[in-house]
Amino acid sequence: VPTAQALQGKRVACQMGATTQLWLTKNVPSAKLLAFDTTNQAVEAVKARQCDAALVDTAQASAFQAQNPELTHALVGETGSG
Repeated sequence: VPTAQALQGKRVACQMGATTQLWLTKNVPSAKLLAFDTTNQAVEAVKARQCDAALVDTAQASAFQAQNPELTHALVGETGSG
């Protein structure tokens, strides 16, 4: 998913209560949010095709991609916090 606009109407996983969840509900209200207890669970949901994308911070995205070369990541927005 290369842009925030591409998340519209998609099933997007994130960590419950994280700034990524707040960003998604504010900036892409048409996304179907799937909130998980951990970021690991959100990424596993992508791998299991339970959702179209996971919204995580940049450092985590890089780490998850290093461990899972089949995954890609892109910067779709900034929370302005953290």
